[in-house]
Amino acid sequence: MHQHSELSQPLLSKQSDQLETTQQNDANPSENSSEIIISIPERHSKIDFSQDSEESVNKKERERLSRISYRNKIALEILETERNYIKNLNILIGLYVLPLRTIVGTEDEIVGEEELRKIFSNVELLVKINSELLHQLHTRMENWSETQLIGDVFDNMAPHFKLYTDYGKNYLTALNTLNNVSQGNTKFADFMQMSQKIEDNNNLTMHAFLIAPIQRLPRIILLLNDLKNHTPEDHPDYKNIGSALQKFQHVTDHVNEGIKYAENTQKMVELQKRFAGNVNFLQPARKFIREGPLDKITSRLERHCWFFLFNDIFVYAYEIMGYFHHKGTIPLDTAWIRDLPDTSEKQNMFQVVSEKKTYTLYASSPPLKYEWINDLNAQIAKLVELNPSLVEKRSGVKVRNRGGFWKPLSDMLGQSVSFFDPAASMASPTSDRKYLTIDVAPPPPAPENPRSTTSYRTSLRVENKDDTIVSDPSWCSCSACNIL
Repeated sequence: MHQHSELSQPLLSKQSDQLETTQQNDANPSENSSEIIISIPERHSKIDFSQDSEESVNKKERERLSRISYRNKIALEILETERNYIKNLNILIGLYVLPLRTIVGTEDEIVGEEELRKIFSNVELLVKINSELLHQLHTRMENWSETQLIGDVFDNMAPHFKLYTDYGKNYLTALNTLNNVSQGNTKFADFMQMSQKIEDNNNLTMHAFLIAPIQRLPRIILLLNDLKNHTPEDHPDYKNIGSALQKFQHVTDHVNEGIKYAENTQKMVELQKRFAGNVNFLQPARKFIREGPLDKITSRLERHCWFFLFNDIFVYAYEIMGYFHHKGTIPLDTAWIRDLPDTSEKQNMFQVVSEKKTYTLYASSPPLKYEWINDLNAQIAKLVELNPSLVEKRSGVKVRNRGGFWKPLSDMLGQSVSFFDPAASMASPTSDRKYLTIDVAPPPPAPENPRSTTSYRTSLRVENKDDTIVSDPSWCSCSACNIL
């Protein structure tokens, strides 16, 4: 620790120098407009918005003047919050980014350039964008009047804020890198502790600094929306504000999608680490939906499995000694879900019918069963909606006598089974094929055949090497063998 303290002294000096530099840039905006930091003009905080006496104007005019007065206050709030936001970003850069970058490659290095990039992303570019926004807002506020425009400033600057998308995509990486470096690098931990003691850090933690850009765009949208609501429709700035709102909402949506994508990617990377051997679930458009236990009925036994639902595939695995072993992947684009009624032996059953195999599963409770069915059908319906050609492709998918189908079927003889096919529903919303009913007729007596020396149920199936069940059409005439 003594050695680390010695390293902290020159770093403290570097941090002070960097903060002083950013403060000087703030104080001289004409010399460095991209780093401008301003304060609210004193005279704006004392603007007299009083009008003629209320008796001399009608109610409609009083309401308009009230909205204008509130609009002026919102404009000042926009200016002040932008100023404080940029101040905090400059503290982040002056207190952390620049001092750490200055010693990269030296004997005093604490973190490398790659780690710095992962933690701080493109925050220095964001400061430049928002500083330009602040500069333009300040110019408008210096010449403020009831008809002054600021909506056009946001409207013109909105395209530049697309850079926030990159920051959003990197945000989880930043937090993970910060956490890993803090735990595994004592020099960095000492540096962070030292930085927290500097008075100019605005009493904010590193996490508070890093989340500020994520919070800023929603804040701008709230302020612009408030500004629009208190701007008369005949005001020259009304359309500008509406256009700016749409553009910033579009950018914010992209940022949120980036964050969700990063969260999803991180989730799948963590998921793959839980599997033994090499598995790869990462695909550009793939999203993780849910996971959980289901029991799978096979030809010979019932197996407790763990299932993983994605937006395009349904994966199942066995857990052995703390790790999952991948056993199968079911494509959802040509699959449909079949609800099975309860029997005396099994309850909460349903089937996943795919091109190559039919999987019979059962859940531990009715609510859990229908959660799985609903989530599976929701993903299938989305796939069909995105690719309508799947409707025709899915029409050829039939129930196959596999995966333990015969065990529950023996208790369902003479009953009817209904299932919902999203593809059929989407092909024709009024079609009778939305819900299909299958009548399962009782099987005929077991034929006199040398092969049927055991029970009737056994004689109706033969097993192949991949543990699936196929019917033998040469001697089985049961109508259930040719369902659909």
